[in-house]
Amino acid sequence: MDTIQRIIRIAAREIGILRRNHIYFFGMVVFPIMVTFFFTSMMNEGQPLEMPVGVVDLDNTSTSRSMIRKLDAFQTSHVVAHYASVSEASSAIKFTLSSTSPRVQPAGSCQPVSRRYHSITA
Repeated sequence: MDTIQRIIRIAAREIGILRRNHIYFFGMVVFPIMVTFFFTSMMNEGQPLEMPVGVVDLDNTSTSRSMIRKLDAFQTSHVVAHYASVSEASSAIKFTLSSTSPRVQPAGSCQPVSRRYHSITA
């Protein structure tokens, strides 16, 4: 019986701390609920399939090639490119992001912006 009373006193003390420090309450109760709703709403349309993946293989061993094949075999990912270095992969990401961003056609222009500039290949 004494143990149960000690547990109740400790729980009451902790609840009091949560009431005085709002950041603790936010971090222990509100934030996890918000994160749960955020991630479940992202999966509303189902699990993403065939997401494109670029692989940086610095050692090019049989083990790393096997891991890449296994990664490509997953239903959720599809290996679309192999890069020799991290900087090469980074520049490819930057180029992909810049080429897929929305374009605004300047007033008085007779051709879209994307056709006026030459693409840069790595």
